[in-house]
Amino acid sequence: MLMVEKSINQIKSETFKALIGINLSKSLADDCSNLCCNLAKTKTPFLEDLITLLEKYKIKKINNNIINNETSKDLIAPFYGLNLIEYLASENINWSGNVIAPNYLISAMLIYNYENKKNFLLLNNKKKPIFCVYNSKIYLNKKKLTANYYFVETNLNTLKIKKIKFNKILYSDRCTVKKSEWNELLKYTKKTYVKESKSSKEKGAGY
Repeated sequence: MLMVEKSINQIKSETFKALIGINLSKSLADDCSNLCCNLAKTKTPFLEDLITLLEKYKIKKINNNIINNETSKDLIAPFYGLNLIEYLASENINWSGNVIAPNYLISAMLIYNYENKKNFLLLNNKKKPIFCVYNSKIYLNKKKLTANYYFVETNLNTLKIKKIKFNKILYSDRCTVKKSEWNELLKYTKKTYVKESKSSKEKGAGY
């Protein structure tokens, strides 16, 4: 398995362009690319799930209105995880539901905790802790990050977390990813390229 090392800036730039390449709105693309960067900083897998969603979006199996679609109760965490976490934290309420790519939901909780010192607990469908960020420390079971039903809690019960072993949150400025997945991502970034012309040059193409 061939791996390549990428900077966080590269991950931000290329994931954003890939998301724009499938005509995702700039605001959602920015949110998702920020979530990707945060996962990369904590060395948590993110590319496989992102590529799967890019492919599904391309063939119209999902759309960016799904959060308002009453026929689907799945949360597409790469697209809407940050919006959900910001809403839950502002209202100080809990939430439960099916989550696609829960690692991105975790990334959203970490970002919000870093900016606002808000604690979160993520439980699986059996009410077992999968992730917790508490007083700038973290517990994470990466082996259990699969699409499933989850519970997000914003009011942490000390009885639920007293047995959890927390670690210091470590951030890195570089990340290693599978070369095959990175190359797949780049296929989507190419969709944003504009052929050189007089009008495109005026808009910045080629610079």
